[in-house]
Amino acid sequence: MTKFLRNLLVGEKNISSLMEFKYAMLRGEYALIMLLACIFYIILDSVNGVFEFIPFYVSAIVSGLLIVHLNRIEHYKWSTAVLLLTANTVVFLFADADHPSGGVYFFYAACSVIGIVLVGYYSTLGGWLAGLLPIALGYLSYLIPFNIIPRPSFNLDMLTINFLSNFTIGLAVSVFSVQFLIRRNKLAEKSLLESERHLVNTTNELRKSEERFELALKGTRAGIYEWDMVTNHVYVSDYWKSLLGYRPEEIVTVTLENFLERVHPDDLQRTTESVRNVVDTHHVLYQNEVRLKTKTGDYKWFLDSGIVKTDDKGVPLMSVGSLIDIQERKTAEEKIRQQNELLAKANQELDYFVYSVSHDLRAPLSSILGLTNIYSLTDNSQERDQIVKMISNRAFALDDFIREVLDYSRNSRVEVKYKTLLLRQSVAEVLEGLSHMQGFDQVDIINQVPAELEVVTDPDRLKVMLSNLIANAVNYRDQSKSSYIRICAERLSRWWSFSVEDNGIGIKPEHHEKIFDMFYKAHDRGNGSGLGLYIVREALGRLKGKIEVKSDYGKGSTFQVTLPVATVNETVEAAVNHS
Repeated sequence: MTKFLRNLLVGEKNISSLMEFKYAMLRGEYALIMLLACIFYIILDSVNGVFEFIPFYVSAIVSGLLIVHLNRIEHYKWSTAVLLLTANTVVFLFADADHPSGGVYFFYAACSVIGIVLVGYYSTLGGWLAGLLPIALGYLSYLIPFNIIPRPSFNLDMLTINFLSNFTIGLAVSVFSVQFLIRRNKLAEKSLLESERHLVNTTNELRKSEERFELALKGTRAGIYEWDMVTNHVYVSDYWKSLLGYRPEEIVTVTLENFLERVHPDDLQRTTESVRNVVDTHHVLYQNEVRLKTKTGDYKWFLDSGIVKTDDKGVPLMSVGSLIDIQERKTAEEKIRQQNELLAKANQELDYFVYSVSHDLRAPLSSILGLTNIYSLTDNSQERDQIVKMISNRAFALDDFIREVLDYSRNSRVEVKYKTLLLRQSVAEVLEGLSHMQGFDQVDIINQVPAELEVVTDPDRLKVMLSNLIANAVNYRDQSKSSYIRICAERLSRWWSFSVEDNGIGIKPEHHEKIFDMFYKAHDRGNGSGLGLYIVREALGRLKGKIEVKSDYGKGSTFQVTLPVATVNETVEAAVNHS
């Protein structure tokens, strides 16, 4: 009889999991109880002359047969869904139409227990929801009359029979469910006792093995993890957690998504592709250098390497790997890379610098030598005076160029020295120094720097920047109009700035990004070396400032210099740290 019932409810196929078999049998037994209960109620209602519910009993019988069929073909979740849907729907319809004293509400308790037992096997939350659904339906059917089925007439004897029948069947189903849970717990307890006896025999050996393993891991300074690719659960060792700055209890569970959230944005695509490559191509070994976010929010470099375990078909099942801190190595590599870049840049600039300097030094010297030869060949005093004036101009040009070279050299090797100074006074000193240059007297100088504005900066570098910007404005003035140079300054909460504005010949847009390069000249006019704006940019680099240019060709230019606000103590400390 037992074998017949087993084959009827779950089929003749062998079910490998004992617990799965128990639940399949329970599901089939629930369906069988529903079939028998519906047949019983068809007979009972027919005797009592109540025929309104019979079509629903027949529908429930058909659903019961469908549940058994789904159970036999191992569609267990669908079978559970149909069972709960049918039971809750039928009970709700009958509770809405039946007399409140008929006892139909007992079946809500039975449906609640069935939902908890069957759905709870797959999901605890789902089990609770399935258990709460009948309760909610019970309140709904009691408080709100839907009248989906016309309510039949009842006499006292019929109500008594219905109440006792519903009470008996509903209680029996609930007791049956509880008894199943008790049997399941006993089975689980027996299995646990057997497992415990087996574990006791191997505990000491495992402990010794784990101790040896832990010692080996500490020796290699590696954090171990194990990724179950089927469940997506990741086990990580305590040392793995400590590498990221966490205590063991601060990280309980880890998934692949959690791990990828810690990956630096610049490494995320490469790491994701590495994981996908392992899963898709069934590579056994893998290795990846990646930056991970630590507890403090900082990123550190790690070497992630491991091996993948696959099934007989090559499908990945599990990955076991290690995480090793390589921050010191990557820091050293980054320093070497930066030093190599700086060295390459310095070599490139040096080659260009030597070539340009030799050319710019030879040009005025060659001009002076040529003029001296002409001077020796003439006796005309006016010609000689003109030649002397030309030699003097070449000498001044050579002196200006040497001064720019010295400014460039001084900015590169001299440490920043911060002082508090009045900006307007510094501007006046620079203007005084430039007052003898050619064309200065043809420009209207407008100094709008506030007299009380104090700033903390390097005086020498400030004067070099002002001198180059103002001298350029003088050299590239538009002689066809009345020229002016306006110097302004302001101080904000965290920055202070000054600007040099002119209405000179301006700069074409295609030169705006290049005028700060070494020896770059945007105009053929003038005898400039092309070093001035480059020196300004380099000086600002030492002062952590920036420069912007706005220029309309033919209308004029404005150079805006912005520098951080700081106190003398802060800047001295920064200079010491930089050194």
